[in-house]
Amino acid sequence: MEDYLAKGQELDIQDAVRLKSAKVFPVSMGSLDVVALRSLRDHTRWYISDTTTLGAAFRDKVHLLAFPVKAVRRFINVLKTLDCEDRFLSAVVEESIECRGTVIRDLAKEEDLKARTSFIAK
Repeated sequence: MEDYLAKGQELDIQDAVRLKSAKVFPVSMGSLDVVALRSLRDHTRWYISDTTTLGAAFRDKVHLLAFPVKAVRRFINVLKTLDCEDRFLSAVVEESIECRGTVIRDLAKEEDLKARTSFIAK
């Protein structure tokens, strides 16, 4: 893939077809501490860690491309050309935030903010 990172080099259709079928993608097999070469047409579902936080969260839970996020970012255009967007963790993971615990209101800050809202709105 390094060849396609060179300035001005693009992935042609023949190369894309060959890369999709070739077992050239090192994939870590979850918590098994094993790396296997996989193709994009492989039936084993594996993902690409395109953000550091998602990569850390899913490292031992799913099969991931065994490249650090910095390396993935270097050849992200090649991966997009190969139609790998559906394997990016950022595309398949839905994040949500829930507040838990007891809510403790800071009444002094609330009053201060209320007093300033008329000036902020101007």
